[in-house]
Amino acid sequence: MKTAKINGLMIDTSRLMEKHGYYFRLVDFMADWGMNTLMWHFTDDQGCGISLPGFGHIAMNHAFSAAEARRLIAYARRRGIDVIPELESFGHTKFLTGHPKYADLLVSKPHKWSFNAIDPHSPKTFTLMEQLIASICEVFPSEYFHIGCDEVNLADYCAERGLDPVRVWADYVNMMIELVRRHGRTPLFWVDPGHPDSDRISFPILRKDAVAVEWSYDHRVKDDCVRRLIKGGFKHILTAPAISSYANRFLPGDWTQDNVGRQARYAKKYNLDGVLTTVWLPSRYPQGALYYGVAWAAAAAANGGKFDNAKFNERFGKKVFGRTPKGAMKEFLDKWIRLHIPTWLLYPVCQGGKIKPKDAACLRKAARIGGKIIPPALKCRAARNDDIWRSMLLGARCAWLFARAFVLSEKRASADKKTAFRRDLAAVKKDLLAEWDRTRFPDDPVKLGKKGALIGWESRAIGIIDQLAKLV
Repeated sequence: MKTAKINGLMIDTSRLMEKHGYYFRLVDFMADWGMNTLMWHFTDDQGCGISLPGFGHIAMNHAFSAAEARRLIAYARRRGIDVIPELESFGHTKFLTGHPKYADLLVSKPHKWSFNAIDPHSPKTFTLMEQLIASICEVFPSEYFHIGCDEVNLADYCAERGLDPVRVWADYVNMMIELVRRHGRTPLFWVDPGHPDSDRISFPILRKDAVAVEWSYDHRVKDDCVRRLIKGGFKHILTAPAISSYANRFLPGDWTQDNVGRQARYAKKYNLDGVLTTVWLPSRYPQGALYYGVAWAAAAAANGGKFDNAKFNERFGKKVFGRTPKGAMKEFLDKWIRLHIPTWLLYPVCQGGKIKPKDAACLRKAARIGGKIIPPALKCRAARNDDIWRSMLLGARCAWLFARAFVLSEKRASADKKTAFRRDLAAVKKDLLAEWDRTRFPDDPVKLGKKGALIGWESRAIGIIDQLAKLV
C-alpha cells in the first residue's frame, strides 16, 4: 500500500474519448498542482477506451491502443503520477454484454438507460473477468486495480430466484477482490450510496483487504458513510467527490466546490488514504472549463479541505494564465462558480415545467451575475493558456444563457432582449462546435447525439443549448 496520501483524479474516457494529446496535457497540469494519482475509468456501458490485449473486439472508436496507453502511463509515472485502471466488472458492463459474444451474460432487462448487471453466477463471467484482469495487468503496472461494482441492477434477477441482492452483490464483489489479489494487486471498489437495501448490511460480509472508495456528490454530504465504513472494519478508505457529475452542468460550480471541500475535510479528519476526485461525462462541459476544478480539487485535498477562494484565484491566475488577475478577470474568477446550474432544472426549464420559487430565484440571480461578469471578461486575454481562459468563459456563457432563457420565458420580454438572446445563443453554439472540433474528435456520435451515442441532450452542453433555442 502507498504510504503517501492519494491526491488523485478520475477521468472518464468510456463516455467521451478526448483527443489523446489532452490526457498528456492533463497529466502535466495535475503534476503542476501536486496530484499523484490518475484513475482511468475506461470501461462503461458506452464502450471500452483501450484496445486491451486479446480484447480488441470490444474497443470503442478512437480507443487507445495498448502501446499508446503504456506511453501515457509511463509519461505520468515520470511526473510522479500513478495510473490506476478501473474495470467495470458488475454493473455498467454493457461494453461486454452489448457485444454478441457476451450478450447471454446480461441479467437485467435490456433498456437503453437503466442500470444493468452481468451474470454473477455464470462460470463464463468469472472466466471472462479473469482474462480481462490479466490483460489489464499487462498494460498497467500500478499496485492498485479498481473493480467498479456500483449501481448494479439485480432486482429482477434476484426476485426471480428468491435471492438476497445484498448477499449476491457482496459475494460477487468478494470474488472480484480475490481475482485481483491473485495478480498481486490491491483492489478498490465503489461504495455505492444507492446500493439495494443498505450498504450497512453488506459491509460486514465484504472482504476488508480492499480499498473502499466512498462517493457522494451532494454539496451537503455528511461523514456518516465514512464512519460506517470505519465501524465496519475497513482500514483503507478514499473519499471520492466530483467536479463533474449528475449534479451540475457547464462548469464546476460552487456546489461541486462544497462537495470537494467536505470530502477532503473528512479524509483528513479520519486519517483516510486520501481523496480521489471524479470527472464524469465530460461532454457536459467545454473541455478546458474543467482545469479550474482540477486545480481546486488538488489544493483542497492537499490542505484538508481548507479553502480561501480569493487566494486560490490569485494563485490560479498566476500559474495558469501568467498574470495576477485584476479587474474584469478577477471579478470573473471570483464569481463564475456561482453560475451553477443544478441538473434537476434542465427538464423543467427546457420543457416548460414548473419551477419552485427557490429555484426560480437562483436562476434569476445567475442571470444577473452572468450579465455583470461575462461581457467585460470577454475583452480579457490570458498571457498564457488563453484557450483555457476562453473555455472557462464558454462554460459560463452556457450557464448564463440557461438562466436568461428561464428569465425571458417567465415574463413578457421585449423584442430587443429576445433578439439579443438568440444572437448570443447562436454565437455560443458556434463556439461550442468549434471548441469540440479543436479539442475532441469531430466524428464522435456524442457530439450531436447521433443514434447509438447512448447520451441524451441533457448530458451534452451542445444538446442543452439546442433545447434553449426552442424556448425564446
